Amino acid sequence: MSTLITETLIPGYTFDQPIKVIRSISVAHIRPWILINGTLADGDFQCRVLQGGTELAVATMNYTLINAAKTQDYAHGYIRFDFESLILNRAQGEESTEYVLEFSMINHTLDVSNYISIVREWDSKSAIVYGDVDGNGDAVNSIIEPNGYQIFEYRS
Repeated sequence: MSTLITETLIPGYTFDQPIKVIRSISVAHIRPWILINGTLADGDFQCRVLQGGTELAVATMNYTLINAAKTQDYAHGYIRFDFESLILNRAQGEESTEYVLEFSMINHTLDVSNYISIVREWDSKSAIVYGDVDGNGDAVNSIIEPNGYQIFEYRS
């Protein structure tokens, strides 16, 4: 059995996931790792992509689509946000460029039994951790580990 470390997306709360790109990419999908508990009654799961304070793209997913993605009372895994024309560029002359993936539930009513949470990837990490890290490049504690996420890109 494993442990999930989660951040519940209550109304008004936004989960910010900073990321760095080391080369320019054309984003097709962003897939955050989430936990769905119960059956959502309302709301839209939103993913905003920001550079500094500028919104580059936004995608939303209605609660009915989220409910349809599970077959049990709860589930966890990746859920996909689609983007048609999102380019994340590495700034010229820089080693990497930072962006922020911002996740929230909008138009949603607080329900302690039926909710969606972001899952932190503390065990088998796929992202490079930066910020509050120790000498080994690991987060100083599991509670501040990054969200599990995947970014898929268009290729020609």
